[in-house]
Amino acid sequence: MPSSARVALITGCGKPIGIGNSTARALAAAGVTVVVSDVVSTGVANEHNVEGDLDSSWGGVDSLVEELVKSGRTASSTLGDVSVEADAGRMVEEVLGRYGRLDILVNNAGAPQGADRNEIEDVPVEAWDKTMGVNARGAFLMSRAAVPTMRQARWGRIVSVSSKAAFRPGRHRAAYAASKAAIVGFTKSLAAPTGANMATISKLASPSAPRRSRSAASAVPTRSPR
Repeated sequence: MPSSARVALITGCGKPIGIGNSTARALAAAGVTVVVSDVVSTGVANEHNVEGDLDSSWGGVDSLVEELVKSGRTASSTLGDVSVEADAGRMVEEVLGRYGRLDILVNNAGAPQGADRNEIEDVPVEAWDKTMGVNARGAFLMSRAAVPTMRQARWGRIVSVSSKAAFRPGRHRAAYAASKAAIVGFTKSLAAPTGANMATISKLASPSAPRRSRSAASAVPTRSPR
């Protein structure tokens, strides 16, 4: 029997701080059942770590779920690579198998910072592909997998996390800025009110990580609210 509460799938939740972690906590506090995910339980650290990226006591998505459940929330986890089509589909199917519905998708997973942060002639093609694969292709594949069940339910929300770098990119950010600009264009198109579809776009920022705050566009790829 489907869950009576809204259900959200949030990607990129493995690290102890960040938008994924804080989004999961906020949604859970609002009564939403949350499924948190990452490519590995603790996420993938940046090559040049910032404070809080590494914490030996942190168990990743398992720790996050444990904390949420102890506080009386409903939560579970799943692992997968958002840039792999089979993984994206499987994660959505796992949510549907557990709770019978998926109402909210938060595309927060981001490629770890590393070789992409260089002069353009020094950026390996592999680093470009990885950044575009996780940030842009990942949002596409996850949304592609989630939209059919949202359409069927006639209600849904998709939030894809972008960045101010999509509009004001800095030096050594070519791959990152391109991937985040792709998310903006993708989400605006997904949210376009065509035919009988209803759509909205909003911008969000994470107060828990002000130095790395990022904008997000929210889309409703469904026909009418329930």
